[in-house]
Amino acid sequence: MKDWELIVNELQIGSIGSRVLVTSRNSDVGASCVECPKYVHKLNGLPWKKALNLFCKKAFRSCHGICPPELEDFSEKIIKKCEGLPLAVIAAGNLLSKKRQIPYEWKKLHDSLGANLHVMRSILLPSYKDLPSDLRSCFLYFSIFPEDYPIRRQRLIRLWIAEGFVKEARNTTLEEIAEHYLNELVQRNLVLVTVREIDGRVRSCHVLNLVHKFIIDKAEVENFVGSASERSSSSQGRIRHLSAQTDIHTNVELGETLGHVRSAFMFGRGKFSDLKFFQLLRILDMQGALLEDFPIIVVKLVLLKYLSLRETNINTVPKSIKKLGLLETLDLKQTRVTRLPESIFWLHRC
Repeated sequence: MKDWELIVNELQIGSIGSRVLVTSRNSDVGASCVECPKYVHKLNGLPWKKALNLFCKKAFRSCHGICPPELEDFSEKIIKKCEGLPLAVIAAGNLLSKKRQIPYEWKKLHDSLGANLHVMRSILLPSYKDLPSDLRSCFLYFSIFPEDYPIRRQRLIRLWIAEGFVKEARNTTLEEIAEHYLNELVQRNLVLVTVREIDGRVRSCHVLNLVHKFIIDKAEVENFVGSASERSSSSQGRIRHLSAQTDIHTNVELGETLGHVRSAFMFGRGKFSDLKFFQLLRILDMQGALLEDFPIIVVKLVLLKYLSLRETNINTVPKSIKKLGLLETLDLKQTRVTRLPESIFWLHRC
């Protein structure tokens, strides 16, 4: 904003025919540059028809912008992956204009679209580098969740707090600070609001698929997150967060090399084969996992701060839950649990 103050002082106010156009990914910058909110224009993604026309002009220059019938299906799939972002549509069209116009070539690009759109990385990288260290960790956290996954505000805030991303401030709760972090990412247009509450607060949020791919690339470079199904020997034992994503009813095999993991997530209908290796675990999120009984090994994970068994079929919680003295969040919503043991009162931080 100091740069803007220096520029605006040199502008000739009221000069006929002069215009100043300011563009920014940060909504606060735009609002600070004008006195009247009506002069702030928020750009949305291209509607389907305009995105299709733009794509065809770039991809089929030799055919006067007309898509061959055999490529219509892949053209639509590729445009959908661009999610209405003009630069992504242009970049994809330019890439395909250099490819042979056969379905096989287009399928290959469709499957690797996120890796091929270097222009998107060049756009997002400055925004990423501009983030304070606290917000950078919060932003990378979206790499843990699957693509197109809407995340509830309350869940995200509690996870950030349990991870230690949220710094204390005088006269402000950790929840309020974490919500401020989320709003900051939304204002920077890095995170999109899926649903808002009646009072305007974020109810759930997500990131665009192309942004998600960017985050995953960054998270892998920094060993921020690892996949339980695709671990590389170079990252074993050093990753801080483990994300298991399964589409089928399966056990996810674990090993001693994951002893340094601080948080573990299960997405889909699978379950972890054995949790005994997670002695340093602080977060265990098994929402929607195939669990019929409370995994008794969990009570031995004495460093746990966050435990979610939401949307599982467990019906009881053992008395030994009192051993989790550091637990701050216990999510049992949409389970079959109707009564909690009296020992739950030992958990003073919940």
